[in-house]
Amino acid sequence: MAIPRSLAPLLLLVTVSVIPAFVLGSRVPASESLTKACNATVERETCENVLKSNPESATASPRRLAELAFQYLVKDGPVLVAESNLELAAAKDENTRNCLGSYDDQLTSYVVSVAAIGAPDQGEAKFIEARDKLRDLLRWRSNGAYSCPGHPIVFKIAKYERMLQITLDLMNAASPPPKAA
Repeated sequence: MAIPRSLAPLLLLVTVSVIPAFVLGSRVPASESLTKACNATVERETCENVLKSNPESATASPRRLAELAFQYLVKDGPVLVAESNLELAAAKDENTRNCLGSYDDQLTSYVVSVAAIGAPDQGEAKFIEARDKLRDLLRWRSNGAYSCPGHPIVFKIAKYERMLQITLDLMNAASPPPKAA
């Protein structure tokens, strides 16, 4: 279907104004507070890239950044599990199925556990409880990234695992755990 000539200038105007904003929007530098908070994590770049996609992060306190990181885990985890399940179902050889299967099981365990923790933005006690449960969860790390190198879903799952640790780092920075006596 052809675009009527009367709409062509409008379409051009929208395209010229929206596309650069979209492209440039993805390259917006992180705010100073976000950069400072992410510097306290194991992987600053991943932390900034994930959190700056949320407009609230530009003005968020360190505590709120930790909560936003936790929200990312809750929101993106189930999507990643679904994608991982599709990749697993599509795997053609047994080695790939076995490799992705073990990694998929670990990812599912993470996602279910994170969902069970509950939102850490319901007061200090809930925040500390969420931080402690996340710390306990991270005691058992998967090794799927090493056993399934190069598989596309592995990179996404490894990023999710890094975000688990980054979230814990942000939570520790926002409300440090008590020092052992």
